Amino acid sequence: MFNFFSTPTPAQIAMLMFIVQLILVLIAPDLAGHWLSPVFTLLSSIISTRAAFSSRLKWIEKPKVKISINSWLYWLPFTSLLFVCAAFTIPHYKLEAKMSDVIPTVQLFCSRLLNGKEVYVTITEFGYYLAPTYLPMHWLPYLPSELIGLDPRWWSLILFTLLAIPLQKSLLQYANNARKQLLICSFPAVLGLFFMAGQTDDYGYSVELMIVGYYLLLMYYIEVGGIFNATVSLVLILLSRFSILFWLPLGFVVAWKHSGKKSTLSIVSLIFTGVLLIYIIPFLSRYPDSFQKAQAYYTEAAVKEWDGQDWQKSEDDPYQISRGLGFAWWFYKLIPGNISDKIILMKFTHIFLSLFLIAVFVFIYLRGKFNNIPFSILLGGSLQMYLWVFYSFIQVPYPYLFMVPLGVSLAWVLMLMRWRTDANMINY
Repeated sequence: MFNFFSTPTPAQIAMLMFIVQLILVLIAPDLAGHWLSPVFTLLSSIISTRAAFSSRLKWIEKPKVKISINSWLYWLPFTSLLFVCAAFTIPHYKLEAKMSDVIPTVQLFCSRLLNGKEVYVTITEFGYYLAPTYLPMHWLPYLPSELIGLDPRWWSLILFTLLAIPLQKSLLQYANNARKQLLICSFPAVLGLFFMAGQTDDYGYSVELMIVGYYLLLMYYIEVGGIFNATVSLVLILLSRFSILFWLPLGFVVAWKHSGKKSTLSIVSLIFTGVLLIYIIPFLSRYPDSFQKAQAYYTEAAVKEWDGQDWQKSEDDPYQISRGLGFAWWFYKLIPGNISDKIILMKFTHIFLSLFLIAVFVFIYLRGKFNNIPFSILLGGSLQMYLWVFYSFIQVPYPYLFMVPLGVSLAWVLMLMRWRTDANMINY
């Protein structure tokens, strides 16, 4: 555990910062108030990344250990507990569009495809007009659950659990004691349990754990490499939400120098082919304006959220942006003008900061300042920091969206634990 009489290791610092993030996202989002909670959340990511990216550290990979069946004994009880808690939670949230149209939209897209109807046409089935905003890998994975009549939230939980296993299996090779095995085997279930307990409504009305699973699959590629792993994980992510788009230049630059030109070009080509075959040819080519309409709808929906919920009093602060998550509250309070002006400025700030962060990483990397950092630490650390920046400046900071950076941060903590540094001479 922590030794307060020695220099803390990058893994220890990252774990401490993750606990801060866990508290400020799931347990008590407004703990430090509307103004400071998002600052502390983002600052914790910066501290975590800075600790690992120090040029003074010398990284030494720990030896592999044999994975025995006993290593997985921790997995079953925690995973079982997650599913038991879900069985008590899910029935309390009816899948009605008037409460949340997230899952009903997923079901509607699946139903349209299975019945030979056009998927990306305006949704009117809920009693109002709704632009079809979801990309294919946000809803296509639910075709099996639609066919057999399984609640999509159960299918999301199953997919999340399965998608986490490759990373867990890889990390267990370096878990040389029971404490590490416990952390690795339990981390997806623990993350899901905190989500279920801390943001129950958002869990009940979303399928976000599947998206987290996509990112855990990407962290598996970052951990072990491989063209297939990279292609599958990135296609899944890009065609569910394109949040990762601005990070890709850094990923490709690092992969180019680490794995070579041929491997990187193969990954890029396969990703393009996947996007072409799964999205552009079957869907976007039929409705080329659907993507643009989806983005316009997101802005329109953001204006409504910033104006407050229908059930709120006119003098109340807008519910979704005053919960201590993200910097939307800052723009709402500090920027003059109408709501549309505030949101437009926030969108530009969002894009600028995301691109600026990656540009800084690329610049420093190409100058050789990160040469001492292992491939997995560099990509994993940059990804978790980028995601915290990206989601901190999103227009409407729905709590379930923050499960992605939270899941990546926890995975990165465990990835750090497979290494020793010159400051890590104890068995933490």
